[in-house]
Amino acid sequence: MHLFEINPSDYHPVHVVARTPHEAVDLFVTWSAANGRVHESFTVDRLSVDNLQPEQQTQVRNAIAAGLVGIAHFDEEIGWTFSPPMWQPLGADESEGGAR
Repeated sequence: MHLFEINPSDYHPVHVVARTPHEAVDLFVTWSAANGRVHESFTVDRLSVDNLQPEQQTQVRNAIAAGLVGIAHFDEEIGWTFSPPMWQPLGADESEGGAR
């Protein structure tokens, strides 16, 4: 699992936790459509969890280790929250060590 930032040309950046860039795009497109948005273009970048604030790192790493996937939102008061699909079990070849 990895943290991705998707930057639509016509919207603010969106964070996604997913296994691959392709999965992140699928989640983003589905989430956008469910919210009535269709984006003409966007970029996808993998973010290092190490670049987050220490408390944010802990939350994101715990979510990744638990198999949470989806659109991730950060709120100063409550921390990170995830939009569905939220949880997908890790496969046999995936581990917490591979979550970075």
